[in-house]
Amino acid sequence: MLFNACSETFEEQVLLEESQSNEIITVQGEFDEFNELKNLYDKVVVEEIKKNTTDKKGDYNFQIDSTNVIKKSFENDDYYTFSVIREDDIWPNFENLVISNKDEHEPEAYLFVYIPDAAYLERFQENPNTAFSGSIEAKPLDYEKLMSSAGGCINYTTEICNYGGHTNNGLGEGVAGPGCQDTYIVNNSVCFISPNPFDGVGGGGGSSDGGSGGGGGSSNDSDLPLADSDVITKVVVTHEQLHQLNSDLGFVYASPEAYWVRDSKNKYEVSRVIEFVEANKIKGIVSKNVKEFSAWYIKFKMLPNSPCGVGHDCVKSIKMMAQGLRTLHGQEGILMADYFDSLVSDYGTFTKSDLQAFYTMAKAITEDYNNRMFDAVTGGFVAGITPILEIALFEVGAPVAIKLLQKIPISWVYRGTRLNNMVKKVGLLGKMGNNNTVREVVTNTPVAKASELFKALTKHAISKTNKADGVILANMGNGNFITYRPITASSSNIPATITLDFRAAGIWSKVRDVKFVLP
Repeated sequence: MLFNACSETFEEQVLLEESQSNEIITVQGEFDEFNELKNLYDKVVVEEIKKNTTDKKGDYNFQIDSTNVIKKSFENDDYYTFSVIREDDIWPNFENLVISNKDEHEPEAYLFVYIPDAAYLERFQENPNTAFSGSIEAKPLDYEKLMSSAGGCINYTTEICNYGGHTNNGLGEGVAGPGCQDTYIVNNSVCFISPNPFDGVGGGGGSSDGGSGGGGGSSNDSDLPLADSDVITKVVVTHEQLHQLNSDLGFVYASPEAYWVRDSKNKYEVSRVIEFVEANKIKGIVSKNVKEFSAWYIKFKMLPNSPCGVGHDCVKSIKMMAQGLRTLHGQEGILMADYFDSLVSDYGTFTKSDLQAFYTMAKAITEDYNNRMFDAVTGGFVAGITPILEIALFEVGAPVAIKLLQKIPISWVYRGTRLNNMVKKVGLLGKMGNNNTVREVVTNTPVAKASELFKALTKHAISKTNKADGVILANMGNGNFITYRPITASSSNIPATITLDFRAAGIWSKVRDVKFVLP
C-alpha cells in the first residue's frame, strides 16, 4: 500500500516562514478528479516518454499510481505529485513524479528519487507518516534539458515535530513549530539538475551545511517545485514480516509462493496481503477464510504474463480464477465464475487472439473483485459487466461476440435490481449521439451484435411482441420495456437500435436509444 508522508519539506518550510499570509492548499485524490491534469500530463509526461523510449533512456520506462495524487497550490502555482511504479525498482528506494505548473512558466515534470537512510527505515516501521530522511535526486523529465544541465547538491537538517505544535496542515508530522512537545532531527541531501531549486531562497529552513557543485538560475526563474508536494512513499516490508506471512499462510520455504513473497519486485502486493492478514487476525490467529483468500490471491498474482499459447495455458488460468471467485467471493463471485466456466467449456472454437482478449478481460475482472475484497466493499459483479460488454461489442469479431453475449445467463438479467444494473451499463456503451439520450456503438457487425445483446437482456421478459416492421417489444415488467428496432423500422437507415425505456425504474427520465452503426 502507498502511504503519504505529510510533513513539509525544506522548500515548503521556507515558503511558509517567508510568506505566512499566503496559504498552501493541499488536495489529495485520484487522477481523474483533477480536471486540468490530463492535458498537463499528456504535454509534459506522455510526449517526453514517446520521444525517449530507447534502452539508453531507462528513466522513461515507468508508470504512475493514478489512484493517489497530491496537488499543492501556492498563490498561482500548482504542483502534482505521483508515486512512480517500475518493474525493476530498487528496494527500498522510491520515486515521485512532480508536475510543476507555475504562473507565467511553461509546465514541466521532474523525477525525484528518494534513497532512505537507516533512521527513516526504522521510524517507518512504527509510523508510515514519519518525515523522510536520506538523500534525494531531482532531475527534469525533459531529456534535452537533462543532458545540457549541470548538477549540484545541498545538505540540510530539519527539526520535525513528533507531537504537539507544528507548521503543517494537521495531516501527520511536520516541521516543529511553537508548542511542539516532542521533536526529532532529520538529515537530507538533495542533488539536483540545474537550475538549483534552492538558489536565492533564504531564511529559517533548518541549518544547511553548504552545497557542492554548480548550477545556474535562481528561485525566481526556476520551474522546479519550491512548494514541493508531499512525498508519496512506498511501503517498506521487513524480512520478519515476510517470514511471518509465509508462516501464516503455510507456505514452505522452498515453495514457489514463498519465493514470490520474498521477491522484492512484489513488495506492493505483498504489503497488501500483510495488512489484510494482520487486520483480520483474531487473537493473533489467521482465520480459514482469510488464509484461503490470501493464499489464492498470491497464486493469482503469480499467473504468467506471457501470451496465451506461448508457455501459458490461459484456459487453465481462467478456470483457476473462476474457482477462486466461486469459493471466496460469495454470490457475486459465483455469478461471474459460472460465466467464465461456461465460456471456456468450448474454448476450442476461439481463435488465439480471441482467447487472449477473453483472458485479459477475465484477469481484469478478477483483479477488481480482489481489490474490493481488500477494501471490504461489494459490487464486483456489477463492475465486471462493463468489460464483458465492451469486449463483445468492440474488440472481437462477430462469432466470438455472439458467443460472449449468448453465454450471459438469465440470472444476470432477472427483472429488478440485476436487470436494472445491466441496463445502466448498456445505456452508457459507445459514444454520445446527437443528444444525451442517444448512444452510438460503432461495429462492423451491427445487426448481429445488437440482436444478440437484445436477446441476452430480455431472457427474463414477461412477454415479447413481434410487429409488422420487424420491431420486437419486450415487456420487462413494472412499466419497463426494451425494444429492438431493425433498419426496416428506421427512418434514418440505422442498421439496428435497442431502445431502453426504464423511466418507471427511475434509471433515466427519458427513453434511451443505443444505435448500432457501421464505421
